[in-house]
Amino acid sequence: MWAAVFLVVVIASLYYCDGKLIYTLDDPYIHLAVAHNILRGGYGINLGEASSPSSSILWPWMLAATEFLRLGSAGPLLLNSLAALATVYVGARLLTRLGLVGPTTPPVLAYGLGALLILVTSGLALPMTGMEHSWHVLTVVLAVDGLIATAGGRPPNLLFLGALVLMPLLRFEGAAFSGATIIALWCLGRRRAAAGTAAALALAGAAYASYMAHLGLPLLPSSVLLKSDVMASALGGGRLTERIAGNLVDSLGNDRGQLLLVTLACLGAASVMQRKTPQRLAVTLPVMAAIAAHLLAGHYGWFARYEVYVMTMALLGLLFAASGLPQPVLHGRPRILLLLLGGLCFAAPYAVAAVETPLAARNIYEQQYQMHRFVADYYQAAVAVNDLGLVSYGNDKFVLDLWGLGSEKVRRLRAAGRYGPDQMARLADEDNVALIMIYENWFGSALPPSWRKIAVLHNVDKVTASGTEVSFFITAKADAAAIAATLERFRQSLPLRTSLTLVSDRRG
Repeated sequence: MWAAVFLVVVIASLYYCDGKLIYTLDDPYIHLAVAHNILRGGYGINLGEASSPSSSILWPWMLAATEFLRLGSAGPLLLNSLAALATVYVGARLLTRLGLVGPTTPPVLAYGLGALLILVTSGLALPMTGMEHSWHVLTVVLAVDGLIATAGGRPPNLLFLGALVLMPLLRFEGAAFSGATIIALWCLGRRRAAAGTAAALALAGAAYASYMAHLGLPLLPSSVLLKSDVMASALGGGRLTERIAGNLVDSLGNDRGQLLLVTLACLGAASVMQRKTPQRLAVTLPVMAAIAAHLLAGHYGWFARYEVYVMTMALLGLLFAASGLPQPVLHGRPRILLLLLGGLCFAAPYAVAAVETPLAARNIYEQQYQMHRFVADYYQAAVAVNDLGLVSYGNDKFVLDLWGLGSEKVRRLRAAGRYGPDQMARLADEDNVALIMIYENWFGSALPPSWRKIAVLHNVDKVTASGTEVSFFITAKADAAAIAATLERFRQSLPLRTSLTLVSDRRG
């Protein structure tokens, strides 16, 4: 069922993108650019300039393997498809282990639970983001499955323990559940497994920290430091308690956060009812710890990917708790029907994302891919951007990231509160950048007065792109006539739904 529907999603995406494989986000191309430079002895989007724009420790290295195999932009899709397939398989096995599916289960209910599993894990939309989230979800399902088996008396296997090690390396948010599960293993008497897993995780973290220190980069990637006030404060930014409180308020104002809070309450009630069965608490409490951590420090949205791991974990936790209730409380077909209805609350955003996936891919194709084409095939010189990704992948010319994800000097200036028009102009001059392509509304009036707008790229839709217009500016040192002529040639090659307007008036 997963393979059939996912194939339809991929084919529809290819159709909307004129036969080209384009992901639903611009972000995976950042990781691909880093992976490509890893193979050339560097780390970052520009060879010879260290930066850490990746949101994951492990994902760029996994993509380096696909780059080595010359899979190009198909690498993330291959890896994520394998992860989604494995997630569905392990999840289905877990449903059987919990007694929710068996030989006597009516096919309609069984397939309904299967469809719910595919949607809750975002097995249709998540692989096409090209990001590491599909693997994060897989490690979550493997860890929950392994923890349930271990609590039931089976010895922990290497797949389970490996998932605990990989989880934080794939996404930093995984540290909460991984750490809580290691503690649970210790409490279950599996002390050798707990100690070995903790040691492996500590060694991996130390190796990563040493490598970042060697490169002169901070411990956490720039994407985490720029997007998470909590993590930035934890590394010395100050006001940590205030940041956590603010994040909790944001969580409670989000429908996903509210559902997590309800789940936390339900699991708490189940824990009280099952307090005399420590084996069951060894499963429930780590799930509760991870949910609480996400409410305090996690994020939501961005094409329904930031919270999908914890929503998967929360639903599996609820299913486990429900399986331990006395039979008179909830049993038979009514139990499965109730779980299906409740599960739809978890699945709804990911069903919407699956439907929107081809449209989101087209959005990236009509904007970021066209920007990539202009830089790589027409302009062929250094540029500055503020939405990094496709412009940097497959382009050996220097790319200055004015937002700071791919430029450590910009990130440090922003962190110090010393970043403005003068610094932008100076950095562009230092890096011989004559052309700038940005979302103008990200900066407002805080742009160098010497920069002149020369063109605007227009798009019909805004699905996952950050805006419908990309403004092209040139510096005072630019050859305006030559760039205008290049833009004119480029304009003739744009797809039907994308247009480019050349302007000669100064900004404002």
